[in-house]
Amino acid sequence: MILDLLKDDRANCYSLMVQMSIDEYLNKIQSSFEKKGGLEGQRETIKTKTAQKIRERMIEDLRNGAILPPIVLGAILDSEQIKILDAENLKHEVVNSNNLSKLVERIPKEDLFIIDGMQRTTALSEARKQELKINEKLIRVEYWLASEVNSITYRMLVLNTSQIPWNLRRQLEVVYSSIVKELKFYLNQVGNQDFQIIEVDDSSRRSKAGQFHADNLIECYIVFGARKEKVDLQHELLEDQFLKNDFIEGVGNPSFNKWFYQIIDYLVRLDKIFSQYSNKDTGRVFASQPACIGFVTALSIAIMGELGNDYDLERQNDNWQKIQKNMNEFLDKLAAKSSEEIGDFLNLHLLNELTTKSTGTTRTRGYKQREFYKEAFNKLIKSDFDVPSMTVCWRAY
Repeated sequence: MILDLLKDDRANCYSLMVQMSIDEYLNKIQSSFEKKGGLEGQRETIKTKTAQKIRERMIEDLRNGAILPPIVLGAILDSEQIKILDAENLKHEVVNSNNLSKLVERIPKEDLFIIDGMQRTTALSEARKQELKINEKLIRVEYWLASEVNSITYRMLVLNTSQIPWNLRRQLEVVYSSIVKELKFYLNQVGNQDFQIIEVDDSSRRSKAGQFHADNLIECYIVFGARKEKVDLQHELLEDQFLKNDFIEGVGNPSFNKWFYQIIDYLVRLDKIFSQYSNKDTGRVFASQPACIGFVTALSIAIMGELGNDYDLERQNDNWQKIQKNMNEFLDKLAAKSSEEIGDFLNLHLLNELTTKSTGTTRTRGYKQREFYKEAFNKLIKSDFDVPSMTVCWRAY
């Protein structure tokens, strides 16, 4: 039963409130739930005593006839589906709308993701296993529906009301499949056939240019929004809140995801060209995650400005147009070079010497390498991608 439809103009997405039975809800979400390994695979805190007590209390409340708060699901719709929502929103008469009911039913189960309600979903699933007579009991489910994943991401980060807090990475993993789908679609549209994702549960190692591990892409997405290369994905809560606030500033920009996808396109294309010259002594530049992080961070700052000095949208767009022009010319020049000329241009022997001399813990060395690459690519950007060789960039740190 459709209860209500409202449009969130800030996040540019729709909130659709639906009433359904617990059995119907669990059947609808089961595919997505199991595909992601259940709750344990999505949230670090699920095995804590606090989480277990919360679930036990929910199950007891359900046994006593309690009504749980609405569970929030998210989904990315195509343009035709969004047109249906736009039309229904203009009518202001949405209760029991057949159009909306059909729209919800046609959303593939595997495309649904839980924005807020993982604990409640687990409690409902456990209660059903205990054969409590709850299957026909009605609950409210709120759908957040948008045409682009950054609209859902923004809404989730700002308004998430989970009882147990997620860190930023865990929240983004919820919408990761939608980000990947959009990213693959964009790269396919621009004709980039070299991009390949090595999924989280795939133990394969990178074997050629254009291959990137899923975890590393999530991290690149975070540093692009945070505009800093030193991001510890296991932050304490206070530190993570600052990171989350910085990220929200970026993802709230309507062009955020498009810029990120275009940057990954450039990253793949550069990776392909640079890898024309490689051997066991020099390796490949973007096989290194610090290099990818430095590249993405440098471009993020160049487009949006440093933290605390955010450029307005017009300036950001102007910055990106300039970067695109210079980057395209840079790629054309590199594409015309032979393998030996690429080797001379890269000067990977100097790069390896500079990046392997760091001392300290593994974490400290990793942070130093990220900063090294950020400064190197920052030099390249500020030089309008017009340098005689990468030596000037490698020496910028």
